[in-house]
Amino acid sequence: MPDPWEVAELIRRFEEAAKFSASRAPLNAALAGAIAREPSLAALLAHAPIRQQLPVLLLAAIHHELLADRTHPLAAWYPNLTDKPRPTDDGTLATTLRSFVEARQASILDTLANRHVQTNEVGRCSLLVAGMGDLTHHLQGRGLAHLDVGTSAGLNLLLDRVDVRYEFDDGSVRIAKPARAPDVWFQLTAKVRGPLDIPTSRPSFVARRGIDVQPIDLDDEPNCRWLEACVWPDQADRFARLQDAVKLAQTDPPEVLAGDAVDDLAPHLEELAGAGVPLVTTTWVLNYLTADRQKAFVAELDRLGQKHDLVWVFAESPATTHGLPHDAATEGDQRTSVTRVAWWNGQCSVDHVAIAHPHGYWLHTAI
Repeated sequence: MPDPWEVAELIRRFEEAAKFSASRAPLNAALAGAIAREPSLAALLAHAPIRQQLPVLLLAAIHHELLADRTHPLAAWYPNLTDKPRPTDDGTLATTLRSFVEARQASILDTLANRHVQTNEVGRCSLLVAGMGDLTHHLQGRGLAHLDVGTSAGLNLLLDRVDVRYEFDDGSVRIAKPARAPDVWFQLTAKVRGPLDIPTSRPSFVARRGIDVQPIDLDDEPNCRWLEACVWPDQADRFARLQDAVKLAQTDPPEVLAGDAVDDLAPHLEELAGAGVPLVTTTWVLNYLTADRQKAFVAELDRLGQKHDLVWVFAESPATTHGLPHDAATEGDQRTSVTRVAWWNGQCSVDHVAIAHPHGYWLHTAI
């Protein structure tokens, strides 16, 4: 068992998670609060690797078990599992949660030890499209070769299949459409505050590939269930988006390979550069690397950018990715910073695009 100091730190993390998620995910907040008040439950998180000892991992592990057994009384609180969820202030939630976790502790511990948070949130495509900006002049007719790092199941590799409707605070609307007109599977909507250059059409994508340390196989039911488990149960619209994206990905599977963000970056990017201009994307992935590895990732991209035209669009939190080239004004910010780093003819430029909602619901360009 972890020592008392470790348990105290884990309890603190659950207390913070309860405060942070209260406005957007009341059930998650209530569950985190209940775990914080029960040291034996909070201590379970110590079985996860150090970089994965985050409250969302234990909450996802519990959710994963419940999705497999929806008849348990705990499901009565989950809005994605019942039409009339019980209120989060119901006094029996904590005891029901404890009995559920205790009965399935072995399976939950296995999940904590062997899985990591994989929030393959396709809503973040609205951030990536905004982050790309207008690349037409630089591309000079070339297509983009998309490399999504930390890709999970590769759902953000469907970037070229999505319309994005940007609704500005002055009432105007701009819709960014794919370069081609495939079977566009849904339209995302994002609210925008401040000026934002949104091209009405996007470059063509000539290749797409994702790498991840633990790729998700969409033909494997437990893996698909894990993707669902990582979605907060309060947010039904995210479940609908995920299910739509999975269906499309299963009919036209993206190329998803096992690989390390730093060590395996170069060979993949070099190969894709033969097809088009590499577009590297990362969304809430690099926070799982140490600060040194974050810097190594940036350094590797810079080295490759001296050889190839290259664009990197990231949506990451400044508070947890100190090794990235964030705007100084966002230092310590818990929200999502959308930034474009480009290398054209070996020259690097950094454009800070917006501060945004982590799941792509809004962007604010006045930082």
